[in-house]
Amino acid sequence: SIDVTVDGVTADGYIAVLGDAGVAPVAGTTYVVGDTLGADTIIYVGTDATFSIADLDGATAYPIFVYAYNDTNCFNGPAYSEGTDDEFTTDVAPCVGATETFSNLGSSSSSYTTRTWTGDNGINWTATDARTDRDLNGDAICVRSGSLSNDAVISGGIGTLSFNYARVFSRNSILKVYVNGVQYGGDIDVTDTAPTLFSEVINVTGDITVELVNSGKRTVIDDLTWDCYAGSSARMAMTTVEENNVTSTLSSKEVVLYPNPNNGQFQVELTSTDATAQVEVFDTLGKRVFSKNISGTETINLENANKGIYMAVITSGNNVTTKKVVIK
Repeated sequence: SIDVTVDGVTADGYIAVLGDAGVAPVAGTTYVVGDTLGADTIIYVGTDATFSIADLDGATAYPIFVYAYNDTNCFNGPAYSEGTDDEFTTDVAPCVGATETFSNLGSSSSSYTTRTWTGDNGINWTATDARTDRDLNGDAICVRSGSLSNDAVISGGIGTLSFNYARVFSRNSILKVYVNGVQYGGDIDVTDTAPTLFSEVINVTGDITVELVNSGKRTVIDDLTWDCYAGSSARMAMTTVEENNVTSTLSSKEVVLYPNPNNGQFQVELTSTDATAQVEVFDTLGKRVFSKNISGTETINLENANKGIYMAVITSGNNVTTKKVVIK
């Protein structure tokens, strides 16, 4: 989001236009958010000279025109001043990593075919030569001579990649892990029918694709997760302690978030009773899905959000606390 303040102008109201076409509003015409002026879109209409614009992509430059107006009888509506233009650049959206529990695979099937689904974090996955009737720690994907991969690149980089795997039925397999086409961790001999944890530090920044390739017989895969690239400030801020469903950030004892995991409804508690803060919640693509100013203890309601991992950024004065939120 960006914050805009109009200085040196006193008016009845203001409209802000996102874009650089420079098409001026028409005197006597009343506009609402979402209306267009040429190729540009009106993103704010109001009386406050200070306002925020949300739902913007991270690390992106946005040209904005602001027009002040006064209500007048001359035009039977508002009279607009000449526009003032500026450009704002949004901050990099916080990285939240990803988790895939394979709970969205759909119906259980023992046939080997190509499977596609949308995962916990809105990531689209494809598994080839795969069946969906084998469990590991709950729902899982079973791959024969095929692969598991995300369909489109994911921004934000990758730190440590982890997943559980096991052999099913008879005979062993070789499993290989690729990130952006580069193999990590060497060849994995899949010989045990008990769940085995794979965890490897990848540390790749930028856009990523993840691919697990299986050869031989059948391997079942579950609990695929990764955290942020080690150079990301979000990752360094996500050192947490989880006890009794309460998550607290070690670098800041001023904020408590609970329960976690949750069903989309959770509490944010500022331990200082007179403190105030802004709570922003981002999805794995960096899109802000929630924003609210709070004081004391307040309930955050994301019950309409999809299951998966989100990042809550709590800003109080100069202190910023970042917390991972898991919605089940």
